Amino acid sequence: MKRIFAMLCVLALLAGCAQKGDAPGIYDVEDWEAFVQTVNAGAPPTAWEDAEGVVRLRGDLNLKRWKNPRPVGQEELTPFRGTFDGGNYTISGLKLKSDSLYVGLFGINRGTIRRLTVDGRIEATNAEGFVGAVCAENLGRMEMCKNLAEVVGAGCVGGVVGRVQSDPSSTVVPLVSRCENIGAIKGSGTQVGGLVGWSYRAKVVDGRNVGAVIGTGLYAGGVVGLNGGFVRGCRNEAPIRGRAYAGGVVGANSNEGRLVDIDNHGPVMAETIGDIVGEDFTQTLVDEDTLQEHYHHQHEM
Repeated sequence: MKRIFAMLCVLALLAGCAQKGDAPGIYDVEDWEAFVQTVNAGAPPTAWEDAEGVVRLRGDLNLKRWKNPRPVGQEELTPFRGTFDGGNYTISGLKLKSDSLYVGLFGINRGTIRRLTVDGRIEATNAEGFVGAVCAENLGRMEMCKNLAEVVGAGCVGGVVGRVQSDPSSTVVPLVSRCENIGAIKGSGTQVGGLVGWSYRAKVVDGRNVGAVIGTGLYAGGVVGLNGGFVRGCRNEAPIRGRAYAGGVVGANSNEGRLVDIDNHGPVMAETIGDIVGEDFTQTLVDEDTLQEHYHHQHEM
């Protein structure tokens, strides 16, 4: 009986190894650590890419045993440039506390991050920095990402991404699409949002926030703290609290900001509040045709 049990254990081990070798991707903490190290060294993560050039998460991943956590693409010279597909799995146990400029599971993204859920606790102490559970700064695409983690920061704070902005040297229009925040968001800076802290010449579309947002500075918003881009089809369902200029969807909408089909169903508490926008420098809600015309013209210039 013992020999049979031992043989079954060996077969199970071999089956596990075979399963891991069936296709490239991220299977465990060791894979994740090596993947992060490779990207941060400025090398392409080809060892984890499939035939389509996509790095895929192959199952739920608990990073509790990760001894030296740091963002993927933590420096401006070594951003993440590929495609990461979370497969609707969850990366949990993430514990990050840093005074770095970019703090999150991913630091700077110039590629695509999609179908990924993050859980844990992320704290950034740099008042000039950017923090988001999934990504600190997005210059590429983020699609169907979800945050369950508590996010705390002294700078630009977002539940999913800290800042999303266009790069003047690139024709790529940054996008945050169909993302959701459930975690509690706390920020002491001037851009605190349930999904995005600060959006500039970028798109935030079809997003949803159900996590409480608390800002002790200006411009706290249920979806975006400070908006200088396009926000469309987004909804807030959580309480928003700020010192001044807090909004159910957007804390402050700059003269380049455009808002379409947005909705708030959460209470807003601050010295100066707006059910939708805390402070609107445009006083403009535009329809879809106007939005697309403005958007197309803006990126032809």
